Amino acid sequence: FLSAGVRSVIRVDTVFPSGVQSDGAVDGGLILLRLRGRGGGQVRLTLRYEAAGQFFTSCQDVLIPKDAESAPAALAIQKGVSLQRYVEACRAYLMLRDPVLSHSPGFEDYANEVRRAFSQLQDLQEEFSQNAANVDTLCPGLRDQLTAFTEMAEKHAKSVLEGK
Repeated sequence: FLSAGVRSVIRVDTVFPSGVQSDGAVDGGLILLRLRGRGGGQVRLTLRYEAAGQFFTSCQDVLIPKDAESAPAALAIQKGVSLQRYVEACRAYLMLRDPVLSHSPGFEDYANEVRRAFSQLQDLQEEFSQNAANVDTLCPGLRDQLTAFTEMAEKHAKSVLEGK
């Protein structure tokens, strides 16, 4: 039952790959929420989950300062955002629709999708390179993984855009 001013923001129905500890805690899950506020305030976050047949609930009140967007994010949030951006950039490339032959109708639209997705990878790689020390500290190996993925995507993009 939800009272006035309370609403369910997200429901995740999944199985986490992490193991459950003896106290019911699960390590490794991170859910990022972008809340649109009215210049600060208080938010109550409630987490309910089931693990090993038992139900658990955790509730925490979070004070969001008026200048929250300019406040430095906690390391876990920075890491989560970096990983999410990496996943989104790679997914955008992987989710390109089926290839269209260069002489077929719709090729130009497909080529533009490839350009956009590849550009997103390049932009993220450049941003991570400019912020290398921070990214490497938060997410060791992430820049290497992005470089390897971008190199693979570049071969594909060239084959599409050069018609090979």
